[in-house]
Amino acid sequence: MVPDSAAGRETGRREVPQPSCRAVMGVVLASMTVYAVLSLAGIQWGLPSRERLALYDASYGEVVGSGEDRLFVTGPLQSYQVDECSVLIPLSRMDPRRLQLNPKWFHWGTLHIYVIGVVLWAAQLLGVVTLTASRQFYLGNPEELATVYLIVRWVSWALGLASLVLCAVLLRRVTRSLALFAATLLMFAVSPLVVLYGAFGTPDMAIVFWVLVSAVLAGVGHERQPGRLGLLLAFAAAGAAGSVKLYGGAAIAFPFVQAVRSRSALLPGLLCAGLAFVAGSPYVILDWPTFRADLAWQWNHMHQGHGMAFLGTRPGFLHHWLETLPAATSPLTTVIMALALAGALVRWRSARLPVVAFLGLFWLQLARSPLKFARYALPIIPLQLLLVAWLLAEARSRLVQRAGIGLLLAALASEAMLAAGHAGVFREPDVRDRASAWLASHGAPGDVVAVFGKPYFATPPLSQKRFGIVIAPLDLDALKKASPQWVILSDYDTEPVFRFPQALPVAHEALSNLLGASHSVMTFSSAPTPPLIVSWGRVLLPHDMRYHCPTIWIVGT
Repeated sequence: MVPDSAAGRETGRREVPQPSCRAVMGVVLASMTVYAVLSLAGIQWGLPSRERLALYDASYGEVVGSGEDRLFVTGPLQSYQVDECSVLIPLSRMDPRRLQLNPKWFHWGTLHIYVIGVVLWAAQLLGVVTLTASRQFYLGNPEELATVYLIVRWVSWALGLASLVLCAVLLRRVTRSLALFAATLLMFAVSPLVVLYGAFGTPDMAIVFWVLVSAVLAGVGHERQPGRLGLLLAFAAAGAAGSVKLYGGAAIAFPFVQAVRSRSALLPGLLCAGLAFVAGSPYVILDWPTFRADLAWQWNHMHQGHGMAFLGTRPGFLHHWLETLPAATSPLTTVIMALALAGALVRWRSARLPVVAFLGLFWLQLARSPLKFARYALPIIPLQLLLVAWLLAEARSRLVQRAGIGLLLAALASEAMLAAGHAGVFREPDVRDRASAWLASHGAPGDVVAVFGKPYFATPPLSQKRFGIVIAPLDLDALKKASPQWVILSDYDTEPVFRFPQALPVAHEALSNLLGASHSVMTFSSAPTPPLIVSWGRVLLPHDMRYHCPTIWIVGT
């Protein structure tokens, strides 16, 4: 499909020339290089190390709590990216030598867990890493566990590169303009959310990859209908996306719409999607009771809203447009994507139906869920940018198209600055380590330290050998009873309380007093620069875009 040429024939203006293969490849390689450099800045951030291990002691598990069935808990064996252990915990329960391949964990699908398992197994065969289910081994060799995390992150990074190539394929189908192609592909490459999760060892970039595979195989962007084999493979890729995380199954919109339009391969395609899902998550059937229990837990968790994380935030649809996307891309990019989505509905073309159907289904999921993590919007970004390029390619006025490309370049510049700001944070000592070092040098042995909140990933490393540690999860009575010399807070606990004080008035009053002028307060923060005013007047990043840059306060009472 070459809409630029079609538009030229309709208006009589000069046809846009086909860019050379060398120019296209140059743009793709440049985009991959920019993404690679920005993401690599965080690839070694927050990993277990001997230096961090020295800030804890052997009884750290009693502080944060640990279950019998868990290998990794918040502490020296966990990276500072809180979700990464959710890939390694299920792997620690498996023993391929005994054909025990049940992860016994179905809050997500299991395809990505198996992929990581195969990669780690290959790394062990090559002597790159030592794999064991022994916590004591990794306590004695934290660098081995750091290598494990690093390998998982490299997989995400590589999937980001592959996703860029797939996005380039889709963009080439809808535009001949090299400038338009380059601007939109680079906007995807430097999106701050893409850059961050390209450096994190979670399944989120895998979702983007499989969604784009399904879109490419389904012939999105082509005027002609895809062949039967392409449709079947697109259905299978959608099933694989659902097997990574259930919401990834929205990718089935691409082949489903195309199959309905072509009146071909619908029932066989649905069967392929189901088989691909089961192949990636076989114990959904083989261990149905555990899957059903985990699914029920996840359903309740989803409707409960992840504790106080999203207390008092806007409804899902508004939250993601006004809070998530401006931070995930840039405010200007968000406006452009909104205009493109509206334009796609007004200037209707049946060829765009698969993309519009996918975005509609995906946005419906986001709008209905009280869980409003920014990473859930990752698969939306390349498809929204595809619509932007598609509509600009069809612009009847060359002036409009040039103005649009100029606007895209301005958005690209803003995204690049925001992404570079995040990359800069990774080059600084981590906030938690800085706070822990300060407390170790200023606190006297035997001082009581109260964690006024949840002792989780934003809590700096603490040693029970040096301090008496008390957990007061926003409990004012427990705090008064402990009579601590030091109180530790993080914005993960304070931000929801200050955002919605009516829900927790006692905690709001206690926090206001603690952070007031009557106490000595040390602030440790590492905000991305330039300053991120990304959500219409608020400066806080979305919950899961500030794992690497929380704000921590140590209050001397």
